[in-house]
Amino acid sequence: MSVSLEQSIFYGRLTQPGNEAKGYLEDSRMQKDVWNIEQELPTLEVEAYSKGRANLYFHKLSLPWFKQLTKLAVLVKISTRGWGLRIITSILGTANRFCEWLVEHGYVMPSALRMATLQEWALQAKVSQKTLLQMLLNVLYKLNCLPFQVIWKNKKKHERGQTISENVKQQLDTAFEELDAPIYLIFKLHEALATRSIELSRIPLNCLREREGKMRILVPTGKQDSSLQEQDLPAELTTLVKQQQQFIREKFSNDFSWLFANWKRKLQGPSPSWPPIFVYKEEQVQLINRKLNKLLKQIIKENNIQNQDGQYAHITTHQFRRTYGTVAYRMGKRTDQIKHGLRHLNHDMQDAYVFFTPQEQEKKIKVFVNQSGQRIVYKIDTNQEVLRREWQLRQTELGLCLRPSIIKDCEYEHICLGCNYAHYTSEHLPLLRELREKNQQLLTIALETNQADSRRAHSARQQINTLSGIIVQLEQEIEG
Repeated sequence: MSVSLEQSIFYGRLTQPGNEAKGYLEDSRMQKDVWNIEQELPTLEVEAYSKGRANLYFHKLSLPWFKQLTKLAVLVKISTRGWGLRIITSILGTANRFCEWLVEHGYVMPSALRMATLQEWALQAKVSQKTLLQMLLNVLYKLNCLPFQVIWKNKKKHERGQTISENVKQQLDTAFEELDAPIYLIFKLHEALATRSIELSRIPLNCLREREGKMRILVPTGKQDSSLQEQDLPAELTTLVKQQQQFIREKFSNDFSWLFANWKRKLQGPSPSWPPIFVYKEEQVQLINRKLNKLLKQIIKENNIQNQDGQYAHITTHQFRRTYGTVAYRMGKRTDQIKHGLRHLNHDMQDAYVFFTPQEQEKKIKVFVNQSGQRIVYKIDTNQEVLRREWQLRQTELGLCLRPSIIKDCEYEHICLGCNYAHYTSEHLPLLRELREKNQQLLTIALETNQADSRRAHSARQQINTLSGIIVQLEQEIEG
């Protein structure tokens, strides 16, 4: 780790006990300005090969402390497979421009990384740049490196979380039927499997698998193991996939290994015709996301597909994923099931793919009042069963104990040991023995550090005596 970062205001936060950043700071890649993808970033190798990219470069970041923070954020997201190569390269480009702006305006010290400076920069930045820098800085916020979370105030409502309404979806389904069979199948896979566009271009020709009497399809993500990339395939789509396999084998040589071939529009006259005519080429699909979104825009216009406000519906391929996540949530699917269906590795991604109504959002928030009368708001995990068990363990007579597990000392912990009404049975023996051992260790440490008269040592002696009496009686009961 560089000296510049050690001397910065961030170092104390980064090295706090329990901060996951501490382990990443010791990674050898933090000392390099060029990361070779093949040798040092194997999870990005497939994507790098398709884009013809060999390295990630950090040398343009002229402020050493900001360079180290950028490396840290990228390293964390690569390790959790939260960012793909496209996102990383876009973020690095924005980080370079932001770093140049900081230098131009004299903000060269780490203390410049405050909200007022960011708001000043945002006045001249593009929306996409603001989004990318927000992604970078909020990783640092989660690592407790920044004391604030970056949230830009948008003048108009952000459409990111919107889903495809049922009315619009029905109109789209009707319009899709006018398309060529390969393009029709692509959109149906988008709907049924919540595929990413890039995943469609990677589906191999030999993609069907039969597992325990059910048909499954291999959808390579470039992130997961092969066993996790298979998705259940409805019977009607299984038939369509088999027809597409036959189409590819008949049209191209047996050496062509992809389920979908690249295509281009065949123009007839000065303006695009409807329905469109496509010409297919013997090569892997290129620029698939751009092609599908452009086609969606024309489908909506040609078929006059409108929202309730009378405006043309604005639909992108990514909204099929958000619709999938939202519908699955409202059907009562567990968080892990939604995660598997969307092929996510990061549990935190689910919230971005489930659109909550204001009423549902209220249910996801729980308000507590502590001993001082302070109002505390907690976000509730979507997995209600896990949450219920967690709160059951924390239940006390008058409320819930929300003591973070990282705080090891609590003067009220195991307070039942001093209560005459508490009773124990043989099933409690393992826990009682474990508690006695922990207190014995605490007492030993206190004696070795000349703190035999401390409150901790006195408490440990009391706990040991009480626990020993209980344990001896229970052991005799078992032997008798």
